[in-house]
Amino acid sequence: MSKILIVDDDNYLRGVYASVFKEAGFAVIDGKDGVEGLALAKQYKPDVIFTGIMMPNMTGFEMMQRLKEDPNTAAIPVMISSHLGREADHVEAEKLGAKAFVVRGLVSPRQVVTLVLKLLDTKVFEETFQVVVDPEQLDAPKLQKYLHVPSRPLVFELTPGLSGESGGFIARFVHDAGGASKKEKDQEGRS
Repeated sequence: MSKILIVDDDNYLRGVYASVFKEAGFAVIDGKDGVEGLALAKQYKPDVIFTGIMMPNMTGFEMMQRLKEDPNTAAIPVMISSHLGREADHVEAEKLGAKAFVVRGLVSPRQVVTLVLKLLDTKVFEETFQVVVDPEQLDAPKLQKYLHVPSRPLVFELTPGLSGESGGFIARFVHDAGGASKKEKDQEGRS
């Protein structure tokens, strides 16, 4: 299990990111400012740090500089989370060796998880499943109308959610059991 240290003075945002990273299977450590973040990084040696910039006591950039000065924490990859996305902050983040610079509001928390997984070279999905949906059951007729497919069994590909735990899946329509994919149906409709 990978460990992430989330450092931000905004309790709500820290909680949101902690929640999505826990859902993705991470052990989460969090700190409210650079001073606490630095101490936690030295204590727990996380696999990655996700930090804000402007915080009381010590900024994210000051924390990064201190991390680089310590041989025990110098190699921990750091991702910067910016409220403003200023070019000067982006340049400073690069200068300090940040592995990524994300602007809140432009990159969702789930996209941040995906970036961290890529950074750590972690395989997100181990396997997928194909399932058939009976066209007569529950909301299947409404779904068929929505997908613009005939009243035949539908085939979906299910991928376990980021955590790999049971219960959460991402579904993708593959084709109806008659063999035509949604893409083929769309092309037929245009001809």
